[in-house]
Amino acid sequence: MTGAVVATVLLVFFVLVRSSDIYRQALFVIRHDPAVVSQLGAPIRPGLFVQGNVIRKSSITMVTLAIPLTGASAKATAFVVGHRHGVHWSLADLQVCCRPSGVCLKPLKKRSSS
Repeated sequence: MTGAVVATVLLVFFVLVRSSDIYRQALFVIRHDPAVVSQLGAPIRPGLFVQGNVIRKSSITMVTLAIPLTGASAKATAFVVGHRHGVHWSLADLQVCCRPSGVCLKPLKKRSSS
């Protein structure tokens, strides 16, 4: 019985995380960043086991996620930090760390054109 309860709780957590605005925003940015696509290869797919935390303080909610990613040529983990003020979510930080190269990319950081 306890195994079924744990499985149900995990399933609900994964469904809620995958349907959240911050998760979808992060995946959109990752999939459309040329440097990330170059490192991982397209298509980029999220893994099943997302880890995360939610912290609520008055009207602000902060979420941190670790999303496993698989591309055509490499794997990575996306580390996401998001904030919600009222009903609007915004990505505060996003870092994609590739394996096995160890290269970490920051898709939200503006790159200068040279």
